[in-house]
Amino acid sequence: MNITLNYAKCVAPLLRAIEVHERNLESLIAQTAAIEQTANHSQVLREISEADVARMLIAMAESMQDLDPHVLKNILQGMVERITLDPETLICCIHYKIPVISRDLVASPTRFELVLPP
Repeated sequence: MNITLNYAKCVAPLLRAIEVHERNLESLIAQTAAIEQTANHSQVLREISEADVARMLIAMAESMQDLDPHVLKNILQGMVERITLDPETLICCIHYKIPVISRDLVASPTRFELVLPP
């Protein structure tokens, strides 16, 4: 019986440590997936050319011609991040919000930790 108690005292902490390391591994796997997804998005953004943006804006402008002015205003407010004007050169720059839409759905890691009794 004494051997069984000593065995249980030794095994229980090891099992708890294994569970902690398994949770850490799951978290690292989720973080790695998120980093890979960010890298993929960055690559996609690097591949967008000025010509691609121009084509997209022309197509959007053509599709907006028949819209109600109030609807158009709301759409433009959602598309434009900011507009800057250089007072010296009078050069205007429109900064657009272009979301990256991904079909890769990855669950976000949770902060739940199971606390086992000693």
